[in-house]
Amino acid sequence: MRAHMPLLVLAFILFFIVSCASSTTGVDKVIREMTLCKKANHSAARVTNDPALLEIARTVADEPAPKGGILLCTIPNQLYPTAESATLLDNTEHPTLVIWHEDRLFKELDIKTVRFIIAHEFGHYIVRVACPTNERSYYIFCEHTVDRVAASVVGLPDAASGLEQLLRYMTKRGAAPLAIGMVKERIELLKKHAND
Repeated sequence: MRAHMPLLVLAFILFFIVSCASSTTGVDKVIREMTLCKKANHSAARVTNDPALLEIARTVADEPAPKGGILLCTIPNQLYPTAESATLLDNTEHPTLVIWHEDRLFKELDIKTVRFIIAHEFGHYIVRVACPTNERSYYIFCEHTVDRVAASVVGLPDAASGLEQLLRYMTKRGAAPLAIGMVKERIELLKKHAND
């Protein structure tokens, strides 16, 4: 029995080290996510912990998601409704798709529209494109390309109705006429090219 005692102590020490390492990893993950949420001039953003939204993000990502996964971040106190995304690298060197959303946006839209918006932002990752806003016609074309990727995930009817509900919501919230006009053009293009 005495010969087995050092082995028992060694096993206990190894178990303790592994337990500590896994709890540190959990803390590191939280810190990593908080840091990523605050990037891209979103210093007030926080990690979204809504289980329903996280489940939508998980189910939308049928294509291979980035190695760092998908992270939803809430932006409080935004004047206008917004959702945007970026694929970011952090010190783990694993790209993470970060989707920022204005705090009321996903609370006030129906589930199909929320699913479309998340699929649209995931579409930016799939086609590896950010749509610059400095040239309107290219921006519309670029967003339409991503809308079609989202439509392939959620279905064309849900994509079109999602954009239409987003348009009504933007109008209600007083979004800029230019932004409203661009969403109208995206709806028209999506319907026009439905059978392409």
